[in-house]
Amino acid sequence: MDHLARQSAVLANEAGVREWIVVANGNFDLVQKTSAEFPLRPRLLGHPTNAGSAVGFGMGITAALAQSGNRYILLLDEDNLPGAGATARLLSGLEGESSISSGARLVAIAAYRERSHRAQALGVNIRRPDSSIGFHFADLPGKLHRRLRRPPPSSGRLAIATTPYGGLFIERSLLASIAPPMAQFVLYGDDTEFSLRLGKAGIRIMVDTNIPFDEMDAAPQVKPTLFSFPQWLSIVDDFRLYYGARNEAWLDRYRFARCLAVYRINRSVVRSVLWLSARDPEKLRRFKLFCAAADDGEAGLLGLNPQFPLPQVRP
Repeated sequence: MDHLARQSAVLANEAGVREWIVVANGNFDLVQKTSAEFPLRPRLLGHPTNAGSAVGFGMGITAALAQSGNRYILLLDEDNLPGAGATARLLSGLEGESSISSGARLVAIAAYRERSHRAQALGVNIRRPDSSIGFHFADLPGKLHRRLRRPPPSSGRLAIATTPYGGLFIERSLLASIAPPMAQFVLYGDDTEFSLRLGKAGIRIMVDTNIPFDEMDAAPQVKPTLFSFPQWLSIVDDFRLYYGARNEAWLDRYRFARCLAVYRINRSVVRSVLWLSARDPEKLRRFKLFCAAADDGEAGLLGLNPQFPLPQVRP
């Protein structure tokens, strides 16, 4: 609620903001009571239970598209904090890219989020075809090179293939041209699949490093390592581990795999390193859960798994 209050204070001073839609995912009464005191009152939508990010963003996008007077739509996660004048700068960037494209308006602009876009600003292919959970053996030389030279990130507007929902600024008509997020993802990865469909529809996504958004719920900085995926064994909540690993494996298998032989090599490396990293009974249990979740993803099994319900707000 503190995050929403801070968002409200910023958006209340943004010229051109017609409406702020907030989706209360299983906590409608709490959000309704608290938001009554916000500088900018949201139009509140509610889902009776916590159904995950894909359902929440799907509801918000559908509601925004239903308002014909909305020419542009800015998607926000609850912990994104735009800077002053961010919407005007995003609009200027969108118009600038459209003019570069000989008048074509098939462009979306993403605000720069350090946690999500830093690797892309360094020129890293964050999702090489045939990778497994972000790992591809062909990336190892580049990783070593970056560890030694530590190149500075690029600045300005950069073309990217995928982006999170939060910070994406897009013309309403373009957003209406594709289906809403896939509810079957439940949690995690649905924004990747959604932005891939934007690209498939011919919409270029550009991230502007000069329009940063703060992360109010900043994650601790993780020291770069040659293998980052052992961090999966540190995920405490089983539901987060399950849906994260399952959905990543689904994307690897059904959206990024081109050569199954190469994919299986990368998968074998991932599982071998994870098994070697599972040095205590709890990490071994998480390793087995990771493998079971990834197997479900490769088998195409999406949707809410009753064994891993999402946490709900208690009355």
